[in-house]
This record gives sequence, C-alpha cells and structure tokens, in this order.
Amino acid sequence: MAKQETLWRLWADVENWKKFDTLLQYSYLKDPKVFEKGAIGYVKASGAPKTKFKITRYKEGYYFTEKLYLPFYNSLDLQRYFEKSDIGETIFTHEVNFKGPLTGILFFFLNKSFKKELPLVMNRLKQVAEDEEAELN
Repeated sequence: MAKQETLWRLWADVENWKKFDTLLQYSYLKDPKVFEKGAIGYVKASGAPKTKFKITRYKEGYYFTEKLYLPFYNSLDLQRYFEKSDIGETIFTHEVNFKGPLTGILFFFLNKSFKKELPLVMNRLKQVAEDEEAELN
C-alpha cells in the first residue's frame, strides 16, 4: 500500500505527472520550485491544446485543486485529496468539476473520457508510488 507522503510527492512533482497520466504530453509550473496556492502552470494532453492552470486550493500533504482555464469563460477544477476510511486506511481521491456557461457541452464531450481514464490514472499513480517505495527498501 502506497504511503500518503509518497503519493503527495508524486502529485507535487508537476513535471512528472506523465509518469502516471499517460494522456499527458507534458505538464509544468512557471516556477518549478513553487507548488502552492496561486502557482501557475501548463498542461498539454494528447489531442488537446496547451492549457493554463492555477492551484486554487492547497494544504501541503493533504489536498490541492488545479483549475484549468478553458475557452469561453469555462474551467475545469481537478481536486485531489486524502481522507481516512472507516478502518483507518488512507484513500486518495481525484474529482473533476466543470464550470462555466458551456458546462453541459463540456460534460457531454469529456465525461466519458474522464470516466474511462481517471481510474487508470489513479491505479498507475498507486503503482508508481508503490514501485518507488519498494526501490527504497
């Protein structure tokens, strides 16, 4: 089982998101040393344009929200956070929220892709974290 600290480190390593999100061609922060609320970065997914994002919510080691700025005053909030299960295990979650005047259209076109890809991304993240921890032991 991957440790929360390892998962957080992987989330905070924006330039290496493609290790577990294979749809990404690249991702980076304007200032790679600053992963915190207000940080600005860019992502480029296969078949999509380069997209600006901003970290809008942040608590180190626990959660962050990445707001992607889309055309026509639309945005996509990607929320990543940890919570405890009923038996004390740590659960990591990745939520997607569409916002703006074209929410219905964006949902229609992107929902199927997110439903298919997000479980794969989360499983790859878990595997990358477990592999890194195994290398240290």
